Amino acid sequence: MLAEHRTLRRPLTLIFLATLACAVSAGLCRAAEPAHAQSAPAAAVDAALAELRAWLGAGDNRQRWEQYLQLALLDDQLASDAPDPAAIGRVLGQFRSEANGLEMRRFAAVRDALADWQRQLQSQIAATGDLARLAEASAGDYQPVTAAEERAARGELRRRAAQLQQSLGGQAAAWQAYLQWELLQPVLADEALPTRRQLLALADVSDRLYANHPGLELPAFTKFRQALDEYRAVAPWRQAAEAGRNPAENYEVLAKNLAGQLERLAQQRTTETPWLASRVLGAIDELGDSPELVAAVRAAYAQPNLYAVVSGDFVNAIPRKPVDTTRPVHQDILGTHIIGTSRTLATVRFEPVPWDDAIALVARFQGHAYARTNGYNGPVRIRSTSTTALSGVKRIHFSDAGFVTGAAVTDAETQAHIHSINKTGGQFGHKLIEKIAWNRAGESQGDSERIGARNAAEQLRENYDMELAAAVAEGRASYEQNVRAPLRRQGFFPEILRMSSTSSDLRIVAALAKRSQLGADGPPPPYQGNHDLSLRLHESAVDNYLAVALGGVRLSQDAADAPLKVTGSAPPWLKKATAGKALQPASPPAGGDGPALGADAGAPPFKPWSLTLNSEAPAGVTFEDGQLRIRLRAVVLASEEDEYRNWDILICYRVTQQGDRVVLVRTGDIEALPSGFDPAWDKRMAGRDSAFRNTLAKNMTARAEAGQGFPAEIDIPAINIAGLGRLHLSELVSADHWLSLGWQLP
Repeated sequence: MLAEHRTLRRPLTLIFLATLACAVSAGLCRAAEPAHAQSAPAAAVDAALAELRAWLGAGDNRQRWEQYLQLALLDDQLASDAPDPAAIGRVLGQFRSEANGLEMRRFAAVRDALADWQRQLQSQIAATGDLARLAEASAGDYQPVTAAEERAARGELRRRAAQLQQSLGGQAAAWQAYLQWELLQPVLADEALPTRRQLLALADVSDRLYANHPGLELPAFTKFRQALDEYRAVAPWRQAAEAGRNPAENYEVLAKNLAGQLERLAQQRTTETPWLASRVLGAIDELGDSPELVAAVRAAYAQPNLYAVVSGDFVNAIPRKPVDTTRPVHQDILGTHIIGTSRTLATVRFEPVPWDDAIALVARFQGHAYARTNGYNGPVRIRSTSTTALSGVKRIHFSDAGFVTGAAVTDAETQAHIHSINKTGGQFGHKLIEKIAWNRAGESQGDSERIGARNAAEQLRENYDMELAAAVAEGRASYEQNVRAPLRRQGFFPEILRMSSTSSDLRIVAALAKRSQLGADGPPPPYQGNHDLSLRLHESAVDNYLAVALGGVRLSQDAADAPLKVTGSAPPWLKKATAGKALQPASPPAGGDGPALGADAGAPPFKPWSLTLNSEAPAGVTFEDGQLRIRLRAVVLASEEDEYRNWDILICYRVTQQGDRVVLVRTGDIEALPSGFDPAWDKRMAGRDSAFRNTLAKNMTARAEAGQGFPAEIDIPAINIAGLGRLHLSELVSADHWLSLGWQLP
């Protein structure tokens, strides 16, 4: 902005200085007026550059700066009808380096003007929606990580580590053992920049901090984890610079790699393109040098991937106990002391209310209180019964921010029937006294009923407020413990989570994705039919969840009759599904040189095997053409002395409906591919990989056909709700990267 202001204020002076500098330097500077019309930011660069050159004068010093700052490349961009933001970024990177002198005013003026020009060009590209081109244009965005920035990030990490230790108190030693605290010592204790190997070891600590381990959601852990993330984002770039490498070149490779994946993603979505694009986008995002690129990609490819709709009828069909309470009656009405018992029979119905940013319900209470009482007034006792019609409403709002209840509004109407009035304390004069009491009771009955109704409404309001508040608090505690805390521990809490309601249903929209993961690239399929429970699930939601649930999990079997072992941070449902189950894999085809993952009765002895899933992206799925395609990524596939790294296993299931159940039926042969190899785009494979691929695929297919390994059918049970029954599966569609499900009440 300073350079632009200066250009507007002194254009003639700057043109004169630029022309003079060109003459003195014998043609080293191009003409001051370009042959094409310049934008305002380009003109600001031109003017600031002219002033810099005039100030540098002629001679060796200027020649060295011209070469170091790559000003010839900048001249080409200023003269071009289509300047390249990436090339401008390379020049800008030189101006942002730590060379002595670049902090001076004239260098800073060019640097600031270049940054404005680069942003303008990138914004123009972003407006076209061409994300691949925008990624290429961002290749020169890298801003060097200075030694001061690395030290600041390390200082923050040390501060958060000290706070964490202090908060843990006597449990510090146990937590340090769990987190492998010794791996942090090169950062926490030493002053020298950690080595590349030491920086890589920090990933193990990070993985443990993101495990679903109770307690890791506490602020002391999350703040320490954030500081570690920030340090891991900047330190490798500083380490590369200290080692004599050019980090700007690495950044340019990342941006161009992302551009290639985005170009593929725009044409065809496969299991590999979102993963490969997101891992590069995550690295760029962590550094923070290309915010416009990151925002544009996330706007296009990190849209919500889970949509759920629950009808109001479904909410009210869920069995709940009716209100049936008996309580003592003690009250005074018009001088009569009344005691007895009252039984309240009622129901509570929930009605959705239109609301944009929360699930809003009205809890409507309807019922009757039946009372049998004795009233004492002076010398008489009044036996009576009453029926009170009770009604109440209370607003409830559910959102991630909180579960909130409004004040109850209640009403009551009482009808009483006096059965007898008797004198107490003997029979003398009882007829006269009882007659007078009957007359007075008749005169005051209307007032008594109104007072009783008012008391009943107040009692209902107090009880209704208290009981619903307790139920909502219990629900919030369950939400915090079972939903929010596990997701926050694992860094998987949705950045997009919208709860809303209409007059007929409740809705949840979420983007199940970490910051480094992608989501859907468009809206879900329209709802078909009238369902009581509907779910639209994009394949990215499954991919992203499995990365959290199965990343780094190891499956192994030590003997043919031994149960399958699951080690690592595996979810409870996987451990439960495999507990105590033995596998006896079939032997590989004769003559195969791939991994022997087991044997049948007539084959060589069983060989122990193990499969370790990729920690970053253990699986990818595709919902397409009525099928579910699964790609399991194994970082290590081992059998005794044989070990094979970075191979993926591909299985295809047809998605079918059998009654109210979803049944996956395996189709075709199992395939194998090197991790990252995408057959939609990659056509060449190394000869050795091609041969091994065929062998591994045959082995896995033979196991499956022998009834072991990947099952021929996966039966997903129907939804059965106690007291309600089995939900009818009314929609099942796997198409266009979405799985659509719908159920109706029985």
